[in-house]
Amino acid sequence: AETESRHRLLEVVHLNQSATAGALSASIAHELNQPLGAIRSNAEAAAVILRSERPDLELIGQILVDIQDDDQRAHDVISRIRGLLKKRSEIDWQEFDLNDVATSAIRILRGEAERRSVVVSSSQTSRELPVRADRVHVQQVILNLATNAMDAMLEVITTEKRLLLETRLTTESQVELSISDTGRGIPDERLASVFEPFYTTKPNGTGLGLSIARAILETYGGKISAANRPGGGAVFRVVLPLARNG
Repeated sequence: AETESRHRLLEVVHLNQSATAGALSASIAHELNQPLGAIRSNAEAAAVILRSERPDLELIGQILVDIQDDDQRAHDVISRIRGLLKKRSEIDWQEFDLNDVATSAIRILRGEAERRSVVVSSSQTSRELPVRADRVHVQQVILNLATNAMDAMLEVITTEKRLLLETRLTTESQVELSISDTGRGIPDERLASVFEPFYTTKPNGTGLGLSIARAILETYGGKISAANRPGGGAVFRVVLPLARNG
């Protein structure tokens, strides 16, 4: 029964990941276009230099290094998206730094945030926060919460749109990642039900994103909570066990 339950979770998570990737397609294209554009510019510059009477070989060498770096950046983007879209039959348990996953999620979100005029910032603890889970699943939770936060700020006019991701060590055995926004917040009477299946405030929402996030985190011994910020907006807190060797 436990195995079947995990398979069902993987199916649901895969569908949700695909939906998230679709919602972030503009952001993904933006992130991929940056290194590809830099590669083209560098290649054109190298061609111009090579046509000169005395080509600067040292400059050509630096340009080639830049092209290699940008190629690696493009490869990393594609690898992250493949991980987000890959359908799997088993959970890929890994030990990883929660800070790294948060940073990766911010990179994926950057283009969409710019399009929506949302200022994204992060505050991370200086020490590593090792957790043991499926890295892609945890990234999916972060992306889902962040896109929800940006949706909550769509109608904000008077306040600057800010999305903040923070990580910290809460105790010697738990780590926390919080995602806060300056949106409209959550009605107090609905705070207890936001993680229930089919609860949504979006006209086209499925109401499954937050319930899937909770199911993912509970699979790895974690939990999620929501609250309103005193200054306006909402904050979602994700808590995961600290890996033993952390």
